[in-house]
Amino acid sequence: NDDSEYFFEYQHGDLFGMAIVEELEIPIDNLAKIALENAKYLINDIQVVTQEYRFVNGQKVLFMEFGGSVEGMQITYDGYYYSDSGGTIQLIVFTGTNLINKYKNKIEEFLNGLVSL
Repeated sequence: NDDSEYFFEYQHGDLFGMAIVEELEIPIDNLAKIALENAKYLINDIQVVTQEYRFVNGQKVLFMEFGGSVEGMQITYDGYYYSDSGGTIQLIVFTGTNLINKYKNKIEEFLNGLVSL
C-alpha cells in the first residue's frame, strides 16, 4: 500500500494541515463525498460552507470549506481535492472557526503550494 499521510503544524499559532496521497484515481465528485463521509466520524454536525472548482498551478482542483464541532470546539476545514491517472491528493488545513479569518492568508499560501503528482 503506497498511501501516505503527512501532517503539518504552523509554528506560530493553532493552524494544522494534512496531506493524504493515494495511488488510486478517484473521480473528484466522489472524492468530495468520501471526504465529507470520513469527516462525519469526527464532526457529527458537519456543515459545508463552500464547494467550488479552482485552478491552482495549472490544475483543476475542488476547494471545499466545511466545519462543525469537534469535542466541543468549533473547527473549520479548508481543503483542495485533486485526482488524475497519477493518483489522488487531499490537502486539508484546519483551525478554530474563530481563527479562520486570522489565518486566511497562511491557509491560501499552504493550499496553493499544491502541485500535481
